[in-house]
Amino acid sequence: MANQTLHSFPHPHSAGDIPQEALGEAVKRTLGAYPEDIVDRMRTASDVLEWMSDIFDDIHNDTKSGRPDAVILSRILRRLDRGKYLADDFANLVDCWRGEMADAAKAVGIKCEVSA
Repeated sequence: MANQTLHSFPHPHSAGDIPQEALGEAVKRTLGAYPEDIVDRMRTASDVLEWMSDIFDDIHNDTKSGRPDAVILSRILRRLDRGKYLADDFANLVDCWRGEMADAAKAVGIKCEVSA
């Protein structure tokens, strides 16, 4: 190994000849979830942020008409409640994912500073 140069190692972004199953297991050991589960988590994150963006767009559109009446204010308050619920619930979910990933990384010796 001492005689190998940096160029003799496989590219870090290439799986080379490593079987897909072995790669998936390595990711799970390192991050606590299989790659497809991590991708699903990112899809969930994208969906929730899109829903929140829609809520903000609706609130913005409700306020464009000038001085909002009681009906519009009621709709705005309901949307704000929904947005807060989504944000709080999703923050809790992501915090759980973060903890799982940090624990898995630490278990294989990767230093992972996690602040709560």
